[in-house]
Amino acid sequence: MSETDNAFGSSSAIVIATCLACLTPSIDFKGTPLNRAIHGSENSWHPGQGDYPPTVELLLRAGAKPPTEANGSPAVRAVLTAMQAEVRGDRSPPP
Repeated sequence: MSETDNAFGSSSAIVIATCLACLTPSIDFKGTPLNRAIHGSENSWHPGQGDYPPTVELLLRAGAKPPTEANGSPAVRAVLTAMQAEVRGDRSPPP
């Protein structure tokens, strides 16, 4: 097994985010990797098993355009809210 195969098999958020950031928007869903991760956090076959919150954070830190409102699972919404506050310079926890 190559190192690349091992990295994909580990399903780590950093590997997933790096790979997703390199993909063009989906032709089927017309969604960006960030939008797909947000949507998948609630609507994938096994949403509780995904590494969605850190994947969303990594995609945002890599330069993905944030959505206008926080959607997704509660954990993903918390990441989106925290990242929006960080961009604004607000260091207080979200309400």
